[in-house]
Amino acid sequence: MRTFDPPSPRYYKASLRTRGQDSDAMRRMQAMWDGISNCRHWGVTYGAHSWGYTVLRTIYSEESNELWPVALAKLERWVTQYFVHETRLAVPRFTDGSVNEEMGRRFVLETLQDPQSEPLQIPDMSKASRAEILALADVFDAWYYDVVGGNQDARRFNPRFWDFLVIDEAALRSLVKLPDELPPTDPAPREERRARDIYWDFAYVWLVDPQAARRYKGIDNDENYDGVMKLSPADIPSSWFERVAMTLQSDSHIFLRQEIPTGSGSLWYRTQGF
Repeated sequence: MRTFDPPSPRYYKASLRTRGQDSDAMRRMQAMWDGISNCRHWGVTYGAHSWGYTVLRTIYSEESNELWPVALAKLERWVTQYFVHETRLAVPRFTDGSVNEEMGRRFVLETLQDPQSEPLQIPDMSKASRAEILALADVFDAWYYDVVGGNQDARRFNPRFWDFLVIDEAALRSLVKLPDELPPTDPAPREERRARDIYWDFAYVWLVDPQAARRYKGIDNDENYDGVMKLSPADIPSSWFERVAMTLQSDSHIFLRQEIPTGSGSLWYRTQGF
């Protein structure tokens, strides 16, 4: 996995903020720094000074072998070169994108794929049983113990160790359809920003909260759900930094989900502004 030096304090210390820099992006960088520092306290340095997810591949075919690198490249490009700028697009005074660019540089996706692994054979996640989801969670946990060891405390400080992403056949095809050309990253009027949604509103990956999946007993409430939802590439920064903020307060924090479209039964992560 790629490693990074600690970020310069000018990217996260409010007292060093220069005119035009994105204060919300600096807050996110501070949260990343704090979380990694806490991990180091527990002796965990894996993934230090970076953010991102582990991605489980659950579709294997000759066609998917061709599409996989294209989909991953497009996903990473959109996150690192456009969606990290989301916090500044609506604020005219945030003309300096240096903090956002540094965030993008530190985004890392790690992939787990094995065509011989039975748990990783779920071409359609929308039809996955609870047993299949828990089997994916076991695969993720095996990866976690391999790279971190038996330390459970590090999970709370780095979302890379808490949640994971899944790409099945439909998600793979949706990512491949992402445009090659990115919109500009300068602040823009609301109408213009909303008009850009058509570029990515069809694309998604699956986000799985394995801790919630394991404690789920079939009843949804403020602290319980099955832990599975679709996640727009645009919301990847929000979901990661929400976990950083909320898991420190409660191990049972769950994400909000929204049915899109209404009546479809398709549940998507709903951002809360993190």
